[in-house]
Amino acid sequence: MKIDKEPYGSEYATGPDKKSLGITREQRKDTTVPSPCIDICSYSPDLSEEEDLCIGCFRNKEELINWWAWDAPRKLQALKDIEKRSILCL
Repeated sequence: MKIDKEPYGSEYATGPDKKSLGITREQRKDTTVPSPCIDICSYSPDLSEEEDLCIGCFRNKEELINWWAWDAPRKLQALKDIEKRSILCL
């Protein structure tokens, strides 16, 4: 079964935000904290732009944009925030 990577269409896709810093795969130096991405990369159409969350990994726009620029401690804090957020969203 194929899962739609952008279930709400390209206007809700998170990809453009994730790429906004222009960090290429080769520049992703800190791989000590794996990305929580599960390849369902779409914002919820039920949320306002200010509260945009990826429906796959529950990262907010700031976390999506800055993940590869952040150091390990900041990523670990983000994972704690994501865990709390995911519980509230379920």
